[in-house]
Amino acid sequence: EFDRIEVTDETRQLAIDASKHLPVMVRGSIRSWMPAGRMLVGASVATERRGHMYGFAFYECALATVAPNGNFAVQTPPGECTVFVLDLWTGMLVHREPMRTFAPGEPQTVDLEVEVGACDVQLQGLAQGQEGWLEMIVPQVWWPRGIDRMSVSNHEYTKRIGYVVPPGCGEVRLYLPPLEAELWFVAGVQGNLKGQRGQGTFSVAAEATSSVQVQYPEQR
Repeated sequence: EFDRIEVTDETRQLAIDASKHLPVMVRGSIRSWMPAGRMLVGASVATERRGHMYGFAFYECALATVAPNGNFAVQTPPGECTVFVLDLWTGMLVHREPMRTFAPGEPQTVDLEVEVGACDVQLQGLAQGQEGWLEMIVPQVWWPRGIDRMSVSNHEYTKRIGYVVPPGCGEVRLYLPPLEAELWFVAGVQGNLKGQRGQGTFSVAAEATSSVQVQYPEQR
């Protein structure tokens, strides 16, 4: 917010000092096993949390694509900022930097090492022409809590961290940091996790590819 300005019937000119609000350009490069075309870099400034908070992945801050050589540039307001990397296809957080303070208008350089692996998921069981949703049930440390207005908690609804499965899709490659996680496979793109679903578990190691098969409905 700008400083308060008094305007009267004699005011003919306004002097507004916006220097403390000058945006910050953050440039850098990413070294990662993950393809550049799957990554987005974000810069989220901590602000007073007003209004609605989101219990699912909903990014409002600046997001930038990554060039084939790993370079990126993203503009953000000044202040206490978190630079992070997510997967463009799934909204999965794959890297988060410690919060740092950016001064108004002062260019910043942030180079990132993003450690990931991959999981090839084979999907079966949806009716012909049916869309699906693949929910990624990941450890809480990888929830985007505290970024923008996200207040993700341990609830039973979709966190919108996952993949929209188009009709006829039988396989998708997921990129994640090293972890163990679950997949829930449901019909429709709304992410109704309370209904019938297929499930699978998998683990990801750095710079390695694992695989898992998920059947809908779940075969016991």
